[in-house]
Amino acid sequence: MAAGTRFYQTIANNRKAAGRLTKPFQFQPFGAEPAAAVERVVWGLLGISAIANLYRLMAA
Repeated sequence: MAAGTRFYQTIANNRKAAGRLTKPFQFQPFGAEPAAAVERVVWGLLGISAIANLYRLMAA
C-alpha cells in the first residue's frame, strides 16, 4: 500500500511535468467504418445464404 501511495504522491506533485510529457497524446475522437469491399462480401454471403435457405424451404 505504501508503494502505491508514494507513486500517487509523486505523480500529484509533478503534474506540470506530467502534462508536458502527455501533451503529444491529446484526445482525438475515434471513428472506424468497415471497408466497402468487406461490406459487399458480407452482404453477398448473406444474400446467398438467404436464397439457399429459400430453396431448401421450397424443396421440403
